[in-house]
Amino acid sequence: MPHRDTHGAGKGELEWRRPNSAPLGGLLHHPIYAGAYVNGRRPTDPRRRAPGRPATGKRVAKPDAWPVCLRGRLPAYITWERYQGNLR
Repeated sequence: MPHRDTHGAGKGELEWRRPNSAPLGGLLHHPIYAGAYVNGRRPTDPRRRAPGRPATGKRVAKPDAWPVCLRGRLPAYITWERYQGNLR
């Protein structure tokens, strides 16, 4: 998998690493790989936000709760049915 260091001697350099389960799981569970443009997958829950930390409070929404899901808008690597199977 491609990786760019954000600090240190190799800052900004592209490096290839062996994949582990987190990036591969992200690939298999992201709707963009099924050719869908989606907005609202990770809405912010105000009750879970930490004061002074704007990136906190995110949760994963169920597909039927996504405000925008436009299938067939991007090149697909897997079918929509396979994507739904990955989510299960």
